[in-house]
Amino acid sequence: MRSAEEPLAHRSPPPNAAPALQTVPQTVPQTVPQTAGQTPGQTAGQTVAQALLAGLAAWGLRHVFMVPGQQIDPLNQALSRDVRLQPIVANHELAAGYMADGYARAGGGIGACLAIGGPGAANLVGAAVAAKADGSPVLFVTGLPPAAAQAPGAFQDGGPLGANDGAVMAAALGASSACASAGDLPAAW
Repeated sequence: MRSAEEPLAHRSPPPNAAPALQTVPQTVPQTVPQTAGQTPGQTAGQTVAQALLAGLAAWGLRHVFMVPGQQIDPLNQALSRDVRLQPIVANHELAAGYMADGYARAGGGIGACLAIGGPGAANLVGAAVAAKADGSPVLFVTGLPPAAAQAPGAFQDGGPLGANDGAVMAAALGASSACASAGDLPAAW
């Protein structure tokens, strides 16, 4: 087992590890200073979206499977400027999840799936459980509305006051991490 001090680029998901849901809120203008514990490829001043994409690229990912939506617009915008990763758009979150799972199983490395929170995250559960059951390395990333817009009954709110995507995925998979700033990413990986 590798220590927490080793660079993330040298880590691989443990066999049969639960794919973790990474929640990236829409409010991503926060930046972080350069630190030893940052995401691989991350530089000072990056947003959560930029740091997340840098980490995925450092892991060797070349493709991300996704269903675009307002809650992940910062990721979509950063992805449109990132030449290292090619987005593959699906018509439904479950399809995107199974595409990422199939990619990983076919030898493409780690699969990554991006979707909105709330109903989008709920649509990912079947693919996430299948990936976990078969030990397929897939990372599921969802977004949330800005913190000020999160509340019971708020539109597509998957945060703790809404549908609580983190609790849903933790119950289904045994793991889930939330990232409110780029500095949260190293601990979530």
